[in-house]
Amino acid sequence: MRPNIVVGVEDGESMYKKWYFEVIIDHIEQVTHVQPHIRIGWATTHFQPSPGHGDGFSSNGIGDNTYSYGFDGQNIWFAGRAYDVSNNDTKQVGFKKNDVIGCLLDLDIPEMWFSLNGLPVKGLIREFNLTGMFYPAMSLSSRVSCRYIFGGEHGRFMHQPPEGVASLYEAMLIKQKVCIEPCFSFGNIERNCLNGPSHIQHNIAFTPQPVRTNHIILPTYLENICDKLAANSHELWCMNKIANGWRFGENRDDIQKINPCLTLFDNLPIEEKQHNLTTTVENLKSLLAFGYHIGIEMKTDDRRLKYIKLPNTYVQSNGYKPQPLDLSNIILSTKMDELIELLAENTHNVWAAARIKDGFTYGVSDTIS
Repeated sequence: MRPNIVVGVEDGESMYKKWYFEVIIDHIEQVTHVQPHIRIGWATTHFQPSPGHGDGFSSNGIGDNTYSYGFDGQNIWFAGRAYDVSNNDTKQVGFKKNDVIGCLLDLDIPEMWFSLNGLPVKGLIREFNLTGMFYPAMSLSSRVSCRYIFGGEHGRFMHQPPEGVASLYEAMLIKQKVCIEPCFSFGNIERNCLNGPSHIQHNIAFTPQPVRTNHIILPTYLENICDKLAANSHELWCMNKIANGWRFGENRDDIQKINPCLTLFDNLPIEEKQHNLTTTVENLKSLLAFGYHIGIEMKTDDRRLKYIKLPNTYVQSNGYKPQPLDLSNIILSTKMDELIELLAENTHNVWAAARIKDGFTYGVSDTIS
Protein backbone atom coordinates (compact mmCIF):
# COMPACT_ATOMS: atom_id res chain seq x y z
CA MET A 1 0.00 0.00 0.00
CA ARG A 2 1.21 3.50 -0.75
CA PRO A 3 -0.03 7.13 -0.56
CA ASN A 4 -0.06 9.41 -3.59
CA ILE A 5 2.82 11.54 -2.25
CA VAL A 6 6.23 11.42 -3.89
CA VAL A 7 9.55 13.18 -3.19
CA GLY A 8 12.81 13.24 -5.08
CA VAL A 9 15.90 15.12 -6.23
CA GLU A 10 16.50 17.14 -9.37
CA ASP A 11 18.97 19.96 -10.03
CA GLY A 12 17.45 23.39 -9.49
CA GLU A 13 14.09 22.15 -8.21
CA SER A 14 12.26 23.49 -5.19
CA MET A 15 11.67 20.30 -3.20
CA TYR A 16 12.97 19.83 0.32
CA LYS A 17 15.39 16.96 0.94
CA LYS A 18 14.54 15.54 4.41
CA TRP A 19 11.22 13.78 5.04
CA TYR A 20 9.53 11.84 7.82
CA PHE A 21 6.36 9.85 8.33
CA GLU A 22 5.06 7.28 10.83
CA VAL A 23 3.00 4.13 10.71
CA ILE A 24 0.96 2.71 13.59
CA ILE A 25 0.14 -0.98 13.78
CA ASP A 26 -3.59 -1.09 14.56
CA HIS A 27 -4.29 -4.82 14.31
CA ILE A 28 -2.37 -8.07 13.85
CA GLU A 29 -4.00 -11.47 13.71
CA GLN A 30 -1.84 -14.54 13.25
CA VAL A 31 -3.89 -17.19 11.43
CA THR A 32 -1.11 -19.72 10.76
CA HIS A 33 2.20 -20.75 12.31
CA VAL A 34 3.91 -18.24 10.01
CA GLN A 35 4.59 -14.80 11.44
CA PRO A 36 2.42 -12.16 9.66
CA HIS A 37 4.24 -10.26 6.92
CA ILE A 38 4.64 -6.53 7.70
CA ARG A 39 7.31 -4.39 6.10
CA ILE A 40 7.27 -0.60 6.18
CA GLY A 41 9.57 1.81 4.39
CA TRP A 42 10.19 3.52 1.08
CA ALA A 43 9.96 2.53 -2.58
CA THR A 44 10.80 4.32 -5.81
CA THR A 45 8.82 4.78 -9.00
CA HIS A 46 10.92 1.95 -10.51
CA PHE A 47 9.48 -0.52 -7.98
CA GLN A 48 7.27 -3.06 -9.76
CA PRO A 49 5.73 -5.43 -7.19
CA SER A 50 4.86 -8.82 -8.58
CA PRO A 51 4.01 -12.25 -7.16
CA GLY A 52 6.51 -13.70 -9.61
CA HIS A 53 9.78 -12.18 -10.62
CA GLY A 54 10.46 -8.64 -11.76
CA ASP A 55 13.76 -7.02 -12.79
CA GLY A 56 15.59 -10.18 -11.75
CA PHE A 57 14.20 -10.20 -8.21
CA SER A 58 11.14 -11.64 -6.55
CA SER A 59 9.02 -8.64 -5.58
CA ASN A 60 6.49 -9.91 -3.08
CA GLY A 61 7.22 -7.25 -0.47
CA ILE A 62 8.97 -4.00 0.31
CA GLY A 63 12.73 -4.62 0.26
CA ASP A 64 12.58 -7.64 -2.05
CA ASN A 65 14.31 -5.77 -4.87
CA THR A 66 16.74 -2.89 -5.38
CA TYR A 67 13.97 -0.29 -5.72
CA SER A 68 12.47 -0.59 -2.23
CA TYR A 69 13.66 -0.51 1.38
CA GLY A 70 11.70 -2.00 4.25
CA PHE A 71 11.78 -2.57 8.01
CA ASP A 72 9.94 -5.48 9.66
CA GLY A 73 10.64 -4.75 13.33
CA GLN A 74 13.75 -6.90 13.39
CA ASN A 75 15.43 -6.57 9.99
CA ILE A 76 16.03 -3.94 7.33
CA TRP A 77 15.28 -5.40 3.91
CA PHE A 78 16.96 -4.45 0.64
CA ALA A 79 17.52 -6.40 -2.60
CA GLY A 80 15.85 -9.46 -1.06
CA ARG A 81 18.27 -9.67 1.86
CA ALA A 82 17.52 -9.14 5.54
CA TYR A 83 19.93 -7.25 7.81
CA ASP A 84 19.32 -7.79 11.52
CA VAL A 85 19.04 -4.46 13.36
CA SER A 86 17.12 -5.68 16.42
CA ASN A 87 17.99 -4.71 19.95
CA ASN A 88 19.31 -7.82 21.66
CA ASP A 89 17.85 -6.68 24.99
CA THR A 90 14.23 -6.55 23.81
CA LYS A 91 14.23 -9.84 21.84
CA GLN A 92 11.27 -8.61 19.81
CA VAL A 93 10.49 -10.58 16.67
CA GLY A 94 8.47 -8.52 14.23
CA PHE A 95 5.90 -5.90 15.10
CA LYS A 96 3.14 -6.00 17.68
CA LYS A 97 -0.11 -4.07 18.05
CA ASN A 98 0.27 -0.33 18.75
CA ASP A 99 3.90 -0.24 17.63
CA VAL A 100 4.87 3.10 16.05
CA ILE A 101 7.37 2.96 13.20
CA GLY A 102 9.18 6.15 12.16
CA CYS A 103 10.65 6.41 8.66
CA LEU A 104 13.14 9.13 7.75
CA LEU A 105 14.51 9.84 4.27
CA ASP A 106 17.43 12.24 3.82
CA LEU A 107 18.11 12.85 0.14
CA ASP A 108 21.11 15.09 0.85
CA ILE A 109 23.50 12.47 2.26
CA PRO A 110 21.64 10.28 1.16
CA GLU A 111 20.47 7.99 3.96
CA MET A 112 17.33 6.51 5.46
CA TRP A 113 16.73 5.20 8.94
CA PHE A 114 13.89 3.76 10.96
CA SER A 115 12.73 4.06 14.56
CA LEU A 116 10.53 1.79 16.67
CA ASN A 117 8.39 3.44 19.36
CA GLY A 118 10.59 6.52 19.28
CA LEU A 119 13.94 4.71 19.47
CA PRO A 120 16.17 4.61 16.35
CA VAL A 121 17.14 1.14 15.24
CA LYS A 122 20.88 0.45 15.19
CA GLY A 123 21.18 0.20 11.40
CA LEU A 124 20.56 2.57 8.50
CA ILE A 125 20.88 2.62 4.71
CA ARG A 126 23.26 5.00 2.94
CA GLU A 127 24.48 5.82 -0.58
CA PHE A 128 21.42 4.33 -2.28
CA ASN A 129 20.40 5.13 -5.85
CA LEU A 130 18.51 8.44 -6.13
CA THR A 131 17.05 7.66 -9.55
CA GLY A 132 13.27 8.07 -9.65
CA MET A 133 10.87 9.44 -7.07
CA PHE A 134 10.44 8.03 -3.55
CA TYR A 135 7.14 7.30 -1.80
CA PRO A 136 6.14 5.64 1.50
CA ALA A 137 5.12 2.02 1.11
CA MET A 138 4.16 -1.00 3.16
CA SER A 139 3.58 -4.65 2.33
CA LEU A 140 1.16 -6.62 4.50
CA SER A 141 -0.27 -10.08 4.79
CA SER A 142 -3.98 -10.62 5.46
CA ARG A 143 -5.55 -9.80 8.85
CA VAL A 144 -3.15 -6.89 9.39
CA SER A 145 -4.13 -3.22 9.46
CA CYS A 146 -1.84 -0.20 9.75
CA ARG A 147 -2.27 3.55 9.69
CA TYR A 148 -0.08 6.17 7.97
CA ILE A 149 0.67 9.43 9.81
CA PHE A 150 2.03 12.26 7.66
CA GLY A 151 1.82 15.18 10.10
CA GLY A 152 -0.25 18.37 10.00
CA GLU A 153 -3.86 17.72 9.02
CA HIS A 154 -2.96 14.14 8.18
CA GLY A 155 -2.23 12.86 11.67
CA ARG A 156 -0.20 14.09 14.61
CA PHE A 157 3.13 12.34 15.06
CA MET A 158 3.52 10.14 18.11
CA HIS A 159 7.26 10.93 18.15
CA GLN A 160 8.64 14.18 16.78
CA PRO A 161 11.12 13.93 13.86
CA PRO A 162 14.66 15.29 14.28
CA GLU A 163 15.22 19.02 13.82
CA GLY A 164 15.39 20.08 10.19
CA VAL A 165 13.24 17.18 8.95
CA ALA A 166 9.88 17.99 7.32
CA SER A 167 6.58 16.20 7.74
CA LEU A 168 5.77 14.30 4.56
CA TYR A 169 2.46 16.11 4.08
CA GLU A 170 4.51 19.21 3.17
CA ALA A 171 5.40 17.51 -0.12
CA MET A 172 1.75 17.44 -1.22
CA LEU A 173 0.66 19.57 -4.13
CA ILE A 174 -1.71 22.47 -3.54
CA LYS A 175 -5.34 21.23 -3.32
CA GLN A 176 -4.12 17.62 -3.49
CA LYS A 177 -6.11 15.07 -1.52
CA VAL A 178 -4.24 12.19 0.05
CA CYS A 179 -5.40 8.72 -0.91
CA ILE A 180 -3.97 5.32 -0.04
CA GLU A 181 -3.89 2.84 -2.89
CA PRO A 182 -2.49 -0.65 -3.50
CA CYS A 183 0.86 -1.10 -5.20
CA PHE A 184 -0.24 -4.68 -5.82
CA SER A 185 -2.69 -7.07 -4.22
CA PHE A 186 -4.15 -10.43 -5.12
CA GLY A 187 -7.69 -9.05 -4.85
CA ASN A 188 -10.38 -11.72 -5.13
CA ILE A 189 -8.61 -14.94 -6.08
CA GLU A 190 -11.86 -16.85 -6.61
CA ARG A 191 -12.88 -14.36 -9.27
CA ASN A 192 -9.39 -14.23 -10.78
CA CYS A 193 -9.11 -10.56 -9.80
CA LEU A 194 -5.71 -8.97 -9.30
CA ASN A 195 -5.24 -5.34 -8.25
CA GLY A 196 -2.25 -3.19 -9.27
CA PRO A 197 0.26 -2.02 -9.83
CA SER A 198 -1.45 1.30 -10.55
CA HIS A 199 0.18 4.23 -12.33
CA ILE A 200 2.36 6.55 -10.25
CA GLN A 201 2.28 10.25 -11.05
CA HIS A 202 5.82 11.58 -11.49
CA ASN A 203 5.06 14.99 -10.03
CA ILE A 204 8.58 16.28 -9.38
CA ALA A 205 8.57 19.63 -7.63
CA PHE A 206 8.45 22.88 -9.56
CA THR A 207 11.73 23.77 -11.28
CA PRO A 208 11.85 27.46 -12.24
CA GLN A 209 13.15 28.23 -15.72
CA PRO A 210 13.41 32.00 -16.11
CA VAL A 211 14.34 33.50 -19.47
CA ARG A 212 18.12 33.62 -19.92
CA THR A 213 19.20 37.25 -19.82
CA ASN A 214 22.94 36.94 -19.13
CA HIS A 215 23.73 38.24 -22.61
CA ILE A 216 21.37 41.22 -22.37
CA ILE A 217 22.83 44.64 -21.55
CA LEU A 218 20.35 47.36 -20.68
CA PRO A 219 20.74 50.69 -22.45
CA THR A 220 21.71 53.57 -20.18
CA TYR A 221 18.30 55.25 -20.52
CA LEU A 222 16.63 52.08 -19.14
CA GLU A 223 19.07 51.72 -16.27
CA ASN A 224 18.10 55.20 -15.13
CA ILE A 225 14.42 54.26 -14.63
CA CYS A 226 14.94 50.93 -12.82
CA ASP A 227 14.70 52.52 -9.38
CA LYS A 228 11.47 54.31 -10.30
CA LEU A 229 9.87 51.15 -11.70
CA ALA A 230 10.91 49.11 -8.64
CA ALA A 231 9.58 51.79 -6.29
CA ASN A 232 6.21 51.95 -8.08
CA SER A 233 5.90 48.16 -8.02
CA HIS A 234 6.49 48.30 -4.28
CA GLU A 235 3.81 50.99 -3.88
CA LEU A 236 1.31 48.83 -5.76
CA TRP A 237 2.22 45.81 -3.63
CA CYS A 238 1.73 47.81 -0.43
CA MET A 239 -1.62 49.19 -1.62
CA ASN A 240 -2.94 45.69 -2.33
CA LYS A 241 -1.58 44.32 0.95
CA ILE A 242 -3.26 47.04 3.02
CA ALA A 243 -6.51 46.60 1.08
CA ASN A 244 -6.43 42.93 2.13
CA GLY A 245 -6.08 43.74 5.82
CA TRP A 246 -2.30 43.82 6.31
CA ARG A 247 -0.63 46.47 8.48
CA PHE A 248 2.87 47.62 9.35
CA GLY A 249 4.78 46.03 12.22
CA GLU A 250 8.42 45.55 13.15
CA ASN A 251 8.15 41.74 13.11
CA ARG A 252 6.41 39.75 10.39
CA ASP A 253 3.38 37.73 11.49
CA ASP A 254 1.41 36.05 8.71
CA ILE A 255 -1.42 35.05 11.03
CA GLN A 256 -1.95 38.59 12.34
CA LYS A 257 -1.20 40.03 8.87
CA ILE A 258 1.73 42.15 10.01
CA ASN A 259 4.58 42.99 7.61
CA PRO A 260 7.61 45.27 8.19
CA CYS A 261 7.86 45.96 4.43
CA LEU A 262 4.80 48.23 4.47
CA THR A 263 7.01 51.29 4.34
CA LEU A 264 8.74 53.59 1.88
CA PHE A 265 10.82 51.85 -0.78
CA ASP A 266 13.97 53.60 0.46
CA ASN A 267 13.32 52.29 4.00
CA LEU A 268 13.11 48.64 2.98
CA PRO A 269 15.70 46.17 4.30
CA ILE A 270 18.61 45.93 1.88
CA GLU A 271 17.78 42.37 0.79
CA GLU A 272 14.13 43.22 0.04
CA LYS A 273 15.06 46.36 -1.84
CA GLN A 274 17.64 44.49 -3.88
CA HIS A 275 15.11 41.77 -4.66
CA ASN A 276 12.69 44.37 -6.06
CA LEU A 277 15.43 45.98 -8.14
CA THR A 278 16.61 42.61 -9.46
CA THR A 279 13.07 41.68 -10.47
CA THR A 280 12.64 45.00 -12.30
CA VAL A 281 15.93 44.64 -14.15
CA GLU A 282 15.11 41.06 -15.12
CA ASN A 283 11.71 42.13 -16.45
CA LEU A 284 13.28 44.78 -18.65
CA LYS A 285 15.95 42.35 -19.87
CA SER A 286 13.26 39.75 -20.54
CA LEU A 287 11.40 42.17 -22.79
CA LEU A 288 14.56 42.67 -24.82
CA ALA A 289 15.18 38.91 -24.85
CA PHE A 290 11.65 38.38 -26.23
CA GLY A 291 12.60 40.67 -29.12
CA TYR A 292 10.82 43.84 -28.00
CA HIS A 293 12.25 47.33 -28.25
CA ILE A 294 11.66 49.67 -25.32
CA GLY A 295 11.51 53.36 -26.06
CA ILE A 296 10.87 56.34 -23.81
CA GLU A 297 8.50 59.08 -24.86
CA MET A 298 10.14 62.49 -24.63
CA LYS A 299 7.47 64.84 -23.25
CA THR A 300 7.60 68.40 -24.49
CA ASP A 301 4.78 69.75 -22.31
CA ASP A 302 4.43 70.26 -18.59
CA ARG A 303 2.26 67.22 -17.92
CA ARG A 304 3.02 65.72 -14.52
CA LEU A 305 2.63 62.14 -13.39
CA LYS A 306 -0.58 61.45 -11.53
CA TYR A 307 -0.73 59.34 -8.39
CA ILE A 308 -3.60 57.36 -6.89
CA LYS A 309 -5.11 59.26 -3.99
CA LEU A 310 -5.89 56.73 -1.29
CA PRO A 311 -8.08 57.43 1.78
CA ASN A 312 -6.48 57.91 5.20
CA THR A 313 -7.47 54.37 6.16
CA TYR A 314 -4.33 53.35 4.25
CA VAL A 315 -2.06 55.32 6.58
CA GLN A 316 0.14 53.00 8.64
CA SER A 317 1.40 53.37 12.21
CA ASN A 318 4.79 54.47 10.83
CA GLY A 319 3.11 57.31 8.91
CA TYR A 320 3.47 55.61 5.53
CA LYS A 321 0.69 55.68 2.93
CA PRO A 322 1.15 54.04 -0.50
CA GLN A 323 1.16 56.37 -3.49
CA PRO A 324 1.40 54.33 -6.72
CA LEU A 325 1.11 55.92 -10.16
CA ASP A 326 -2.40 56.36 -11.53
CA LEU A 327 -2.37 54.32 -14.74
CA SER A 328 -6.13 54.27 -15.28
CA ASN A 329 -5.78 56.21 -18.53
CA ILE A 330 -3.34 53.66 -20.01
CA ILE A 331 -5.00 51.23 -22.44
CA LEU A 332 -3.06 48.12 -23.46
CA SER A 333 -3.43 46.40 -26.79
CA THR A 334 -4.29 42.70 -27.12
CA LYS A 335 -0.67 41.99 -27.98
CA MET A 336 0.44 43.70 -24.77
CA ASP A 337 -2.03 41.60 -22.76
CA GLU A 338 -0.30 38.47 -24.10
CA LEU A 339 3.05 39.94 -23.12
CA ILE A 340 1.80 40.54 -19.58
CA GLU A 341 1.17 36.80 -19.20
CA LEU A 342 4.74 36.05 -20.30
CA LEU A 343 6.20 38.64 -17.96
CA ALA A 344 4.10 37.47 -15.01
CA GLU A 345 5.24 33.88 -15.50
CA ASN A 346 8.86 34.90 -15.91
CA THR A 347 8.70 37.17 -12.86
CA HIS A 348 7.50 34.22 -10.82
CA ASN A 349 10.31 32.06 -12.21
CA VAL A 350 12.91 34.71 -11.36
CA TRP A 351 11.49 35.04 -7.84
CA ALA A 352 11.38 31.26 -7.33
CA ALA A 353 14.93 30.72 -8.63
CA ALA A 354 16.24 33.39 -6.25
CA ARG A 355 14.36 31.89 -3.30
CA ILE A 356 15.69 28.38 -4.05
CA LYS A 357 19.21 29.82 -4.26
CA ASP A 358 18.65 31.32 -0.79
CA GLY A 359 17.70 27.89 0.57
CA PHE A 360 13.91 28.05 0.39
CA THR A 361 11.97 24.93 -0.63
CA TYR A 362 8.42 24.04 -1.55
CA GLY A 363 5.84 23.24 1.11
CA VAL A 364 2.05 23.41 1.37
CA SER A 365 2.38 25.64 4.44
CA ASP A 366 4.23 28.94 4.61
CA THR A 367 6.71 28.55 7.46
CA ILE A 368 9.15 31.36 8.13
CA SER A 369 12.37 30.30 9.81
